[in-house]
Amino acid sequence: MSERAVRIAIIAVAAVNLATGLFAAIAPGTFFEEIGPYGAENGHYVCDLAAFYLAAGLGLVIAAGRPSWRVPMLAIAAVWWALHALNHLG
Repeated sequence: MSERAVRIAIIAVAAVNLATGLFAAIAPGTFFEEIGPYGAENGHYVCDLAAFYLAAGLGLVIAAGRPSWRVPMLAIAAVWWALHALNHLG
């Protein structure tokens, strides 16, 4: 895979995280109703989720330009998404 392709792939993953985080941060009520209607609505929980997504997205944006950040940030993102997926299986 070329350097350019790696950067594009990382930026694509970062964009998904940033878009999700921004949606949750800007419109937590709508985010809850449309994406995560689990249990009673909790704006604090939704904003915490936004913080996790925004932090991961920002780290991935930095990793796109800094090769030394790639493995750690991709590992963190993979663990975050895997744990999130496991949570939904239970």
